[in-house]
Amino acid sequence: MLASISASLPSANFPPLPDLKTKSPDLAVRIPFQHAQNPNSLQARVSVPEIAQNITVRILWDEKMGSGVIIERRGNSYTVLTNHHVVDNNEQNSYTILTADGRTHSGRWLQSQQFGNLDLALVEFSSNQSYQVAKVGNSRALSPGDAVYAAGFPNWHFTPGLAEETRDWGLRAYRLTQGQVEMLSKKPLENGYQIGYSNEIETGMSGGPILNQQGELIGVNGKQKYPLIGIYAFIFADGTRPSEVEAERMVPLSWGIPIANLQAGSNSFEREVDVNPFEDRAEDGVFEVEDSENPFGDLFEPVFW
Repeated sequence: MLASISASLPSANFPPLPDLKTKSPDLAVRIPFQHAQNPNSLQARVSVPEIAQNITVRILWDEKMGSGVIIERRGNSYTVLTNHHVVDNNEQNSYTILTADGRTHSGRWLQSQQFGNLDLALVEFSSNQSYQVAKVGNSRALSPGDAVYAAGFPNWHFTPGLAEETRDWGLRAYRLTQGQVEMLSKKPLENGYQIGYSNEIETGMSGGPILNQQGELIGVNGKQKYPLIGIYAFIFADGTRPSEVEAERMVPLSWGIPIANLQAGSNSFEREVDVNPFEDRAEDGVFEVEDSENPFGDLFEPVFW
C-alpha cells in the first residue's frame, strides 16, 4: 500500500471562482471541508452540492488531468472510481490525487480490476484523514426528466479572449452543474455509456460523479456534448449505429456510464458487470433504435474527453 503524501497545495493568488451553471443559486456556496469529518452521518443531513464536493477528487499525472469519486474505504486505503481513459497509458502507474481538503496523495491504478469494455477504472490512495465515501444509488430507477448533478474539475477556464489552464488552481477548479436526464439508451453505447443528460461537462470532468437528488451516485461522467465528428461519434457496443434521427438527439447531450453496471456489496464495492440496466425500461425517452449505414465506415473511432 502506498504511503500518503498528504501535502497541502501551495498558496497562490487565484482568479475568481467561475460561476456555476445551475438553476439553483445556492450551488455557488463554497462548502467548508470540516463538515465531512463525520462521513457516516453526513449523507442524511447535508445538501447534494456539499456531498458532491466532498466525494469528488482530481486525478493528475504528467500532462493529463481528470476527475474521480471516492467509492470505498478500508482502513487508511481509499478507492476512487474514474474513467479508464483518464488513467491509461501511464507506464509509471503514479498519480496525484487532490481531495476535498486541499491535500494531495500518491495514487496508483488498480489494473488488476478489469471492467470488460466499460470505460471505468479504479485508483487507490492511502491517507490517515477521514474522507466521505459516495453512497451508491439505483440508476435503474432513473427516468427522463429526473434532476441530476455532475461534478468534476475542468482543465480550462474560459474568459473572453483567454483560455487559462486550471492545473495549479487546486480546489478552485472544482465545478458542479445541475441538469436533468434526457435519454436512457436501452442499447449501451461503446464503453458502457447509456445516460444522456443536459448538464454541461467540460474537459477534465471525465470520471467525476453523476448524483441524483438524494446525493447518491448513479453514474460517471465521460463524454461531452457536441463531439467533433457529430452523429458518427455514436456507436453501440454491439457495433451497430443509431438512426440519424436518434443520433441527432444524442449529439447535444453529455453522456455517462450508469452505476448499475456495478453492484454494491454489503461492506464493499463489488465490481460486477450488469449486462444492460435499462433493457426492460419502457418509459418515454428510453429508446431502442435501428442500425443505420454510416457513409464514413470505420474511418472514425469514438471520441472521449
